[in-house]
Amino acid sequence: MLHFTDKIFSKALLTSILLASCSFQQPADEVMGVGSFFDDHVAVLEHLPCDAVGGYNAFDVNPTNFSCLAGQWGEVSMRLNHNGAGKTKDITLFWRVYPEKSFFVDANDTVLPFFDFITQRYAKGSESAMYDFLKENEAGRMKLNGLRFEHTVHLSEDQQTMFDQHKLVINTK
Repeated sequence: MLHFTDKIFSKALLTSILLASCSFQQPADEVMGVGSFFDDHVAVLEHLPCDAVGGYNAFDVNPTNFSCLAGQWGEVSMRLNHNGAGKTKDITLFWRVYPEKSFFVDANDTVLPFFDFITQRYAKGSESAMYDFLKENEAGRMKLNGLRFEHTVHLSEDQQTMFDQHKLVINTK
């Protein structure tokens, strides 16, 4: 039997497997924007420019996570965590910003589709507030549509760390 966990697969193959298994999935839960793990997973595959994906596959009985990596150097990463009951427990988005111009590509262009996805899917009606929140270079928290958004920033303080690391966690807590 094939076992795909923790391996990297093409977006097309994984999307095909997931769509083929649609008839076995329960309908999405519309509560507070974060729906079923399966629906959030498929939405990421359909709407984001994932250069590599890993984790969950349609044949897992107890899925735990799903990851989407984007950018030439993996500057952007989105992770969906499963709650064990078919729902998305939380969503974590990581992105790097290079304050000094270097040979690395700045993540700003790569992260914009992720910002669009988050604002359209989880912050409907508050898009401009969410964009302002995401583009800040400071830590902060906000609640929208029954969801908690927590943005943390680790600023580079030395020459060895050439980028600022941003993290956004979305959950219902």
